[in-house]
Amino acid sequence: MRAEENKAWLRDVYKRLDAGDPGIVEEAWDSNWVGHYPGQELRGSKGYGDLVAAFRMGLPDFEHNIEVMMAADDMVAAHFVIAGTHKGELLGKAPTGKKVAFTSTAIFRLRSGKIVEQWCDFDVAGLTTQLSG
Repeated sequence: MRAEENKAWLRDVYKRLDAGDPGIVEEAWDSNWVGHYPGQELRGSKGYGDLVAAFRMGLPDFEHNIEVMMAADDMVAAHFVIAGTHKGELLGKAPTGKKVAFTSTAIFRLRSGKIVEQWCDFDVAGLTTQLSG
């Protein structure tokens, strides 16, 4: 896929993820995917699915609002504002019912219509502060 097609494809993936599409993780994340996250490395579409499930439990209405997206060849970079309502345990914090929002920046490597590698950083401190106060 070309850069513009990759961006459109990734936008669609996140729309489907936010809508709770049950098959999108296995469809879009490669079974050998490697995710580089702060302090941890996740593997496989199951690893990403587990991460999504944890966030969905804590923020059942979460949405990824894409603020900036750039692409070159097989790489796409996106900056998101992720927002939702804290209705379940998240990051060890009991539900508060508060609306929260935090930023995340990710770089995706795509191959054959799948995400095969991802580097992601998100505002853990900002999210934790919102969940605590």
